[in-house]
Amino acid sequence: MTTRRARRPRVTRIRLGGLARSLLSIGVVISALVVGQQPALAAQHQGGAVHVYWTLPASSWGNLWNIDQVMWVEQKATKTYWAMQFGLAGTADSGYMGLQTGATRPDGTVGEMAIFSLWNADKTRGGVCAAFSGEGNGLSCRKNYSFSTNTQYRYRVWRTEVDATGAWWGAWIRNQSTGAETALGEIHIAQTMLNPPLNFTEYWGDAVACTKVPKSIVNWTQPAGNYSGVSSLGYQYYSSYQTYDSGACISKTVQPKNYGWTQGVRVVAGSV
Repeated sequence: MTTRRARRPRVTRIRLGGLARSLLSIGVVISALVVGQQPALAAQHQGGAVHVYWTLPASSWGNLWNIDQVMWVEQKATKTYWAMQFGLAGTADSGYMGLQTGATRPDGTVGEMAIFSLWNADKTRGGVCAAFSGEGNGLSCRKNYSFSTNTQYRYRVWRTEVDATGAWWGAWIRNQSTGAETALGEIHIAQTMLNPPLNFTEYWGDAVACTKVPKSIVNWTQPAGNYSGVSSLGYQYYSSYQTYDSGACISKTVQPKNYGWTQGVRVVAGSV
């Protein structure tokens, strides 16, 4: 399964550390052992992530039933994931959604894909979804999704229903140029609220020298929470850029930006 699963974030102002080994890499290593290849050839790159952190009002913690964020990729890179990650209120668990390149998609082809995952989830509906395990357990919904450079996409996570055992959460990606909105599926968890998000860009492919990580460029706009449903009224919560950190084996440039219509951050990750 060519998905990148983040380590459970610490419940602190700044969440440090890299991201976990994907099930794909584990599978490749096992396959290499079976056919007699050297496992080292399939070693996954470590320390290849850049994290962006946002400040939201203290009252937003544990009170988010929706998070929206617009992003666009200026330059793609192989086996790279551009994700919005968020905490599940009242736990150390998390979820995320985003776009990947070089992924093994639900139909078995390799290419670009959208993914939505929640830890310690118990059921899904309305998407192509499956369980994952490793550093924790959960459910993940995936969809073939080709995306264009310099096109804005809106990530959306929304609580669609509350029931006796928790809540259903849905994820959508909207092409801001065409207006086409794609549903990834819904996942059920015990938590009925979210904590504020962070973003990460991660190269998760085969291990390379730190100066040889494939270069990608992405723009993250300020996330916002709890959309009123009326454009003139906007959101209950807005964020501002706070800081960033990165793994030990990737070059990066993180630049706060004023886009005119909103603020955000431009991240250049990798070298070549």
